[in-house]
Amino acid sequence: MKSLFLLLSLSLAFQACGGAQQQTVSDDAPFDLAAETEKADAGDMEAQYKVGKSLYKGTHGRIDQVKGIEYLKKASDQGHQNATAGLVTLYISSNSHYVDPSLARFYLNRLFEQGYPRAEFFKCGVQGNDAKNIQEARDALICIEKFAEQGDSDAQQITGTAYFQGRIFERDLTKARDWLEKSAAQGDCNAEYVLYELYMNSGYDLEDPIKAMEYLRKSADQNLAEAEFDLAMHLIAGLYVKRDLRQAKAWIERALSHGFVGSELKLAHFYEEGEPSERDVEKSIFYYRQAAEHGEKEAQYRLMMMYAEGENLPPDEQQAAFWFSQLQDIPLPEAEANLASAYFKGSLVRQDYKKSYALARKAESDGEKSADYVLALHHLLGEATPKDEQKALEYLTRFYSGDRGRASFEIAQYAFNGGLIPRDLSKALEWYRKAAEAGHNEAYLHLGLLYLIGIDGKPNEKESRKYIQKYNQLQKQDGNQFICGAYLDGRLLPKSEKKAYDYCLKAAKSGDAISQAIVGSLLMQGQEIQYDEKKGLEWLQKASDQGLGIAQYEMSQIYLSGRYLPKDSKKAYELALKAAEQGNEDAYPYLAILYLKGEGTEQDAQKALEWMTKHTKGDSAEALRALSRLYAEGTVLPKDDQKAVKYLELAAEQGHKPSIHELALRSLEGDGVPQDDRKAEDLLHQIMEVNFTQVDVYIGQIYMSGSGVKQNPERGEFFMRKAADRGFVPAIESLEQKNSDQTP
Repeated sequence: MKSLFLLLSLSLAFQACGGAQQQTVSDDAPFDLAAETEKADAGDMEAQYKVGKSLYKGTHGRIDQVKGIEYLKKASDQGHQNATAGLVTLYISSNSHYVDPSLARFYLNRLFEQGYPRAEFFKCGVQGNDAKNIQEARDALICIEKFAEQGDSDAQQITGTAYFQGRIFERDLTKARDWLEKSAAQGDCNAEYVLYELYMNSGYDLEDPIKAMEYLRKSADQNLAEAEFDLAMHLIAGLYVKRDLRQAKAWIERALSHGFVGSELKLAHFYEEGEPSERDVEKSIFYYRQAAEHGEKEAQYRLMMMYAEGENLPPDEQQAAFWFSQLQDIPLPEAEANLASAYFKGSLVRQDYKKSYALARKAESDGEKSADYVLALHHLLGEATPKDEQKALEYLTRFYSGDRGRASFEIAQYAFNGGLIPRDLSKALEWYRKAAEAGHNEAYLHLGLLYLIGIDGKPNEKESRKYIQKYNQLQKQDGNQFICGAYLDGRLLPKSEKKAYDYCLKAAKSGDAISQAIVGSLLMQGQEIQYDEKKGLEWLQKASDQGLGIAQYEMSQIYLSGRYLPKDSKKAYELALKAAEQGNEDAYPYLAILYLKGEGTEQDAQKALEWMTKHTKGDSAEALRALSRLYAEGTVLPKDDQKAVKYLELAAEQGHKPSIHELALRSLEGDGVPQDDRKAEDLLHQIMEVNFTQVDVYIGQIYMSGSGVKQNPERGEFFMRKAADRGFVPAIESLEQKNSDQTP
C-alpha cells in the first residue's frame, strides 16, 4: 500500500509554520544565503542546517535539493537534532523525491542517539511509512494519537487529518475538528489548512464557509503555499471574499516564492490576459515555460498551440512538435484532437492524413467532441478513410449537438467555397436545401445567393427573391443587406454599386441600420447612382439615431465640417463619443483630436491620450508618439514643435524605441530640442545595443545618405572619422573608399 504519509501534511522540521515543537528560524527571517553558506562551508553546524533547509525548500531565491540534503547531512553528522529530524522527514515523506526507508531508519536511530525528545514520535512516523497493510498503518496512527493526547501539535494535526480523510481511521468529522483545532491553537498552519477544507467542504454537517475562510487566511499568513494559492483563487472568483485581482496576484506570487508550482500557470494567465495589471506577453511566456518545465500539462499544451499558430511567439513547427511530444503519454483528448487537425491541415507538423485520422479516432474514444469535426473532414475529403458524405454529416451533427441543419449547412459551405473539396454549386444547392429543410434558416439566405450567382450560369432573381423573403420571415431580419454587401464586396457576386443600392434600399426601408448607412453613403457619393445630398443625410441620420457607430462617426464629421449641415461642434463631439464608446475604431483618434483641440468639449490632454491609446491597441507609448506627430506635421492640429517634443519625450521615457530614435535624430539636428551630439549618441546606444563606435558609424551613414536627417556629407565624415580614430576597420575602409572616389 502507499505510504501512510501520502495522506498527511507532515513536514516536521521543515514546516513553514510552527506549533509548540517548532523552534526553527522562520523562512521569512532576515537571511543572507551567501554569508551563511560561507559559514556552513567553514563547518558551522547551525549555518549548515539553515543553508540545507533553505536550499531544499528554495525559500531564499535558490533551490538545490541535492545540495540542501548534503548540508543537512553535515549538520546531522555534527549532532544537529533538527537537521537529523528533517532528514527522517524527507526520507519517509511521499511528497519527497528522495523516499528511502532504510535511510529514514538510519537517521531515526541517530535521533535516539542524539537524545532528540521527539524521537519516539518520529518512530511512529517511520512505522507508518513501513506499513504494508491497513492494520499496520492504523497501529502507527494509534501511536501518533498518543502523542496528540500529550499535546504534540504535529501529532494532533496528523491525527485530525486522518479522521477527516477517513482512509485509515473511520471518518469522524467531530474528532477531526477537535484534534485539528487543538493543533491550530498552537499555530500549526497545516492544521489550519485542513480545517479550511473541513469547514468549506459542502455536504458536511460542520460546513461553515465563514470559519473556513478565517482558517485559510491564518494558514496563508503563515506562508503555507497551498493556502496562499487557494486564498488567491477565492479572491479571483469573489467566493466568500470581495473579488480583488490585484490581491489575488500578490498571493499567487507569494505562493510561488514558497514553492507552489501551480502558481506559475496562473501568473501566465494573468499576464496573457492583462489582468489585473497591463498585459505582458514576455512574462506570460516566461511563466508558461516555467510551468511547462515543471510538468504542467496545460502550460505545455498552451506553448504547443502558441508555436503552432504563431500567437505571441514566432511560428515554430519544431517547438510545437516538441511540446506536443511532452503530452503524448498523457491522456489529453483536446490535445489529440488539435494535433489531429494540425496533421490534417499541415499547419503544425508535416501534413499526414493517416496520423490525423488515427489521432482523431483516439480523441473520439477519449470523449473529445472536437474530434468529430476532424473525422467529418476526413470523410468529406476521403483521405485515410473512404469518402462518405453521410458519415461526414453524422459526425458534424454530433459535433453540433444534434443540429442536423447546421451540419448540412457546413457541408454546403465546403461545396460552395471549394478548397477542401472541389467547388460544386449543384452539390451546394443540394446541401443548402437539406439544411433549410432541417430548420437551419440561414440556408434560405444562401439559396437566394446561389440563384443570383446562377447554378447553371444563368441568374434567377425571381427564385432568389423567394428564398430571401423566406429568410426574412423566419429570422425577423432582412437578408437583402447580405446581398447588398455581396454586390459591394464583389467576391461572391459581380461588383455593382447600383445593385447593392437596390438591395440595401429594401433593407433600409425595413429598418436595418447598416443598410440605411450604406444607402446614405452611396447617395452622397453619387457615383453609379444619382447624387442626392438631402436623401443621403436623411438615411445617415436614421442609422445614427438607431445607434449605429459608423453612422454616428460620419454624422459627427458632417457636423464638424459644416459642409452639409450648419456647423455644430458640440453635436459633433457627442456623436463621436457615442461612436467611440460603441467600439468604432475610426472614432478613437478623431475623438482624441477633438479633446486636444477643445472642439465641442473642454480641452483635455489626458482624455485625448486615453482615446489615442485605444487607437494604438493599448500601447500608450505609441499613442504619445502619434500625438507628437500630429503636432509636428501641423495638418490636423496646429503645428506646435514644443508639444511635439513633449509627447515624444514622454514616449521615449517609456522605453519606446522608435521615439528614442526620433529624439536622437532631433538632438543631432537641434530640431525642437537643443543640438547635442553626445545626447544623440547616448540615446542611439541605448536602443541599438552596440558600442559607441558603431553608433558613430551609424550616424555617419545617415548623414551621408540623408536618411532621417538633412543630408550633410561633412557631418557624416566627422562621425566616421571618430570611429576610424578608434581603429574601427569598417569606418576606416569607408573613409578610404570615399577618398578614392574623390581622387581624379
